[in-house]
Amino acid sequence: MTRSKGSSPNVSATVADNQMTFHAEWKKAARATVARATPVAILFAVGQWWIGSTLGGRDGPLALVPLVIVTIGFVTDYLDRVTTAIEVTAHDIVVSSIVRGRRVYPRRDISGLALRRVTRYARAQSIGVVHRIDGRAVATLPEAFWSIPSLRRLQAMLGSRDVDFKDVSSTAYDAEFPGASRAAWGWVLAIAVGVSIIVGATIQNR
Repeated sequence: MTRSKGSSPNVSATVADNQMTFHAEWKKAARATVARATPVAILFAVGQWWIGSTLGGRDGPLALVPLVIVTIGFVTDYLDRVTTAIEVTAHDIVVSSIVRGRRVYPRRDISGLALRRVTRYARAQSIGVVHRIDGRAVATLPEAFWSIPSLRRLQAMLGSRDVDFKDVSSTAYDAEFPGASRAAWGWVLAIAVGVSIIVGATIQNR
């Protein structure tokens, strides 16, 4: 595989078959993950202390269960995002990651790459969405994990009317691109952590 002249470090090109592969940016992804994990870790520690002191829970093996759940959740999400690769060929779009595996879509079914700045829970996040003609998301590429040059080049190959990121609410985003939101996964993780803390503290108090 040969790199095209002037390409960024996370874009590789094969001249022979006229295909290009786009990757997330590892260093940028690491910084974004640390920024996301810090407030969650603080809230987790405060919540564990409050529930434990309220229910009279004592330290023990069960106290590690919520920490394990949070760690698995963050590691899984990080690996999925940072290992996501978009391969564009003459006929197909291949989306792959270490978590979700390899998915192939006919290029004729892909409408393009939309740029959205989504506000959810008072926090704005810039996201590139590779979507089908019917609007369903094929891949979500957060700007916190992807370089702007890579998104622009992918946008040029797939097509898009967006010149810049368009500000939208989370409701509008979810309606425009079904399957793009990961909010449900966050709620599942939060509920699992809360239940495990309460159950663990109750059992230890017996």
